[in-house]
Amino acid sequence: MDINVYDKSFFLVGVIDTAKSVIWTERFYSCGDFEIYAKATTELFNICKDGYYVRRADEGYTYEEEAMTCMIDTILIKTDVENGNYMTVSGKEIKNIVSYRVVRGNFGISGTIYSVIQAFANVSVYPERSDDRDFWPYYLLWDYEHDGPDIASTTLDYNISLEKPGSVLEKIHAIGLTYGYRFYLRLNEELKIVVQARRGKDRSRSQSTLPIVEFSRENDSLISSDYKSYSGNYINSVYSYTMTPELEIIGIWVYREDESPKTGFYRRESIVEIQDPGPDTRQEALKTAGLDQMSERVMEKSFDVEINTNGYTYKKDYFLGDIVTVKNEYGISANPRILEVIISEDDTGYYVLPKFNDSTITTTE
Repeated sequence: MDINVYDKSFFLVGVIDTAKSVIWTERFYSCGDFEIYAKATTELFNICKDGYYVRRADEGYTYEEEAMTCMIDTILIKTDVENGNYMTVSGKEIKNIVSYRVVRGNFGISGTIYSVIQAFANVSVYPERSDDRDFWPYYLLWDYEHDGPDIASTTLDYNISLEKPGSVLEKIHAIGLTYGYRFYLRLNEELKIVVQARRGKDRSRSQSTLPIVEFSRENDSLISSDYKSYSGNYINSVYSYTMTPELEIIGIWVYREDESPKTGFYRRESIVEIQDPGPDTRQEALKTAGLDQMSERVMEKSFDVEINTNGYTYKKDYFLGDIVTVKNEYGISANPRILEVIISEDDTGYYVLPKFNDSTITTTE
C-alpha cells in the first residue's frame, strides 16, 4: 500500500512505498487513524513531519471514493545496531482539526444538518473571532450537492445551553450519533478541504432496492460466530405502586406495550415503588415507572461474528456506514451497521476487515 505525503500546504513531497506494514482504519462516527512502520531512512525522515498529511496513493478525490486524509501527529524512531533502524509514523483523520476549536457559549440552533454544523464552526470562532482562532488556511468548504435530499432538508433543534463547553468535534459527534450521520472532511480535486455528511445505505436482506451484502457461511465469508440468548432477567408484567399521604397504597399493572398480558408460565412479574406525584399525574407516573423497569429487563440476544470479505469489495459493494446482513448456518442473522473498516498490508498480505461495533450485535431473529 503506497502512501502519498503532503506538506502543510498540500504540496506532494514524497511517496512511502517501502513500508513493512500499514494499518489504515476508517470509522463512521469517530476519527479514523493510521500507522506506518518502515525502515528508517533520511529520505523518509525528511518527508514525515508533524502536521504533514498522508493519503493512500490508490485513492482519488471524488465524493464517491470517500478517501480519508490523515494528519501526522506521532513520529517514533528506534535505532538498533543488530536489527536496524525503524520508524513508526501515525496520526488521525483530518476531521480531528475541528477538535482544536471549542464551543463555549450558551446558544440554541434550529435548521438543517449543515446549518447546525456551520453554526458550530462559527461559534467556535465567534464572538472572539480573530485570525488566531480562524480555520484559515484550511478553507472549509461545504458540499451540499452530493449528500442527498434527506441530509440537505433534515432539520433539527439543538440547544447546548445546558451542556458543558467542549470541542467542536465532540458536538458534531453527538449530532452524528443522535441522527445517524457521519461527518468527515475530504480533499477535493483542487486540494481544498470539503465538509461532508453521509448516512450509509441499507444493503441488508431487509430491503429489496440495492444488491444484498450478506456475510455468511454460504457465501464463504463467515469464519466463526458466537450466539447467545439469555432470558433469566426478562419480565413482562410490573406492579407499579405508590403510597399516598393518607397512607393508601395505589397501584396498577403495567405490561409491555407491544405485547398482550401474559398468563401461566409465560408471565414474569416484578414490582416497583415510586414517590407519589399527586393525583393529577399519578397514573402516568406509575405507567412510566413500570415501562422503565421492563426496558431494563429484556430478552438478551447477542451475535458476535468474525468475517472475511470474500466476494465483496470495499467501496464498490459496500461502504462505511452501510447496513449489511450477517448469518450463521442455523439461520440466526443480524443487520448491523459497518462502523469501522481496517485496511492493512504487511509481509503476510493485504487485508480488509469490516467491524460492526465494539461489543455485540443484537440479532433480528
